[in-house]
Amino acid sequence: MTRAPRVAFFAFLSAWCLLFAYLATIEPISHDGWWPALDHSHRGDSIAGFFDFIRYSYLNANPRLGQWLVFLAFTSTAILAAAFAGGLVVGVFVLAYARLPRPRELADTARVVAIAGLVFACVPNPGQMLCYRPFTGNYVWAACVTIALVAPYRIAIDRSIEPNAILMFVLGLAAGMCNEHTGPTAIAFVAWATYRVRDRWTIAGLLGLVAGFALLIGAPGQSERYHGLGADMSIVGNLLDRGLAGNARIVGMAFLYTIGSWALLAVASIKKRAVRRDAAIFAAAAIAIVLTVLLSPKWGARLFVAPALLLIAAGVRAIDEAFVCRYMRGALAAIGALCAIGGSVVLASVQRDAGDDFDARVALLREAAPGTVASVPPYRHFTPGWWTYGDDFRAAPVRQHVARRVFGLDDATLDTHDPHVIRNAGVSLELVVDPPAPDAVRAADAAADGYSDQLFTPDGARAAIDRFHAAVAAIRARAPIHRAALRTRGLAPAVDVAAWDETGGFTVIGSTFTAICDSSSCHVAAGNR
Repeated sequence: MTRAPRVAFFAFLSAWCLLFAYLATIEPISHDGWWPALDHSHRGDSIAGFFDFIRYSYLNANPRLGQWLVFLAFTSTAILAAAFAGGLVVGVFVLAYARLPRPRELADTARVVAIAGLVFACVPNPGQMLCYRPFTGNYVWAACVTIALVAPYRIAIDRSIEPNAILMFVLGLAAGMCNEHTGPTAIAFVAWATYRVRDRWTIAGLLGLVAGFALLIGAPGQSERYHGLGADMSIVGNLLDRGLAGNARIVGMAFLYTIGSWALLAVASIKKRAVRRDAAIFAAAAIAIVLTVLLSPKWGARLFVAPALLLIAAGVRAIDEAFVCRYMRGALAAIGALCAIGGSVVLASVQRDAGDDFDARVALLREAAPGTVASVPPYRHFTPGWWTYGDDFRAAPVRQHVARRVFGLDDATLDTHDPHVIRNAGVSLELVVDPPAPDAVRAADAAADGYSDQLFTPDGARAAIDRFHAAVAAIRARAPIHRAALRTRGLAPAVDVAAWDETGGFTVIGSTFTAICDSSSCHVAAGNR
């Protein structure tokens, strides 16, 4: 027997894994990635530090397993990225065909290639999901863990297998800790499969999954980061408060984000053969996850990664069953290969740009004198898109937090007059008092961690002004001042968005703010609703 099929299989899988190992090494730290990066720098690579992070996250922040993986990614990012990239395509194959791929069969290599290409074409915002650690760990790698649990059940429905019961319990516990919106559907499928197979290991996995999901929902950290999920919040209230139009929008966006996979199912349904039970089950599971999202206080493209992967499995299997002609299968593999190659090239190019921009920005921030305000150019890929999550410094609070906590600066501003950038970046703000009271201002700043916020949004403006009120009270308790102002920074001319004086008290200059830019300057105009 020729070795060519085996060589082709392992060559493609190796190239796929190496691609994501490379992408992980050039991925910039951005957005929410700064917080686990700072945690990692404080705790180090020790096992004790890792478990301390788990304890803190469970009690005070994001308790998901994916967040633990994000922390580990700052230690062994290339290894984790490569392992999960390979596990992703193999796991989706197992879901589709209820078996592992056979390297000796060229048809299986073609199917794996098709699945890899469809990841780029059918997973929403693949650049964000695959190359932004907080999303990758919490939604893509977490989905891989859940697939690893489901895969033995999927195989056992068609053939006899005997996994270790203790291992399945641990795997179930891990899968239950992965995501709030995927847990109920995973439990339903595993419970159904357990009823079908009725073996000790199936029960162990189910018990672990239920226990893990209960630990996730009941985590004290949920009250800090997820609006009190499982504690002081009614999940049904989210559904009702959003209303019919709001819920319909979520369902509609979920369909648009996964439309590529639905198109595969539509093509398969053209043939007279009915779509197999397997494809129908996974399509129904994808819909169930989307409906679960309606109960969540948050939603976005990241919550539709798991439905997209299930629909890829359903679509590939449905096409295979509907078109037994090898030419149609070859066409699917060719399309998948083109998507895989094209997606890899585009994603590598975008990430290379992001990595270069990040390195240049870090160099500027490190060169700035401590306590000063640094000015840095925006990234060339500034806003989010299909292939990138964009520039994290488009968020004023992130700019100031990173400048202070990471580089010892007072703030950072974007060196640009581009109105598109300004309107999406918020405004950096500074506190000015008369007469100067440096010690009192530093004490107030430490409490508020600065004042920059997304001034062009109502919530951001309100938060910044609320912090200004608290800071003035703290400063007056320490030093006599006559006047204080919350002033824009980095724009000319500067604008006071709020003020206080000893005779008139507090004044908010406007309730809405607009960036006005021309070819030479930008400033902020205040207005009222």
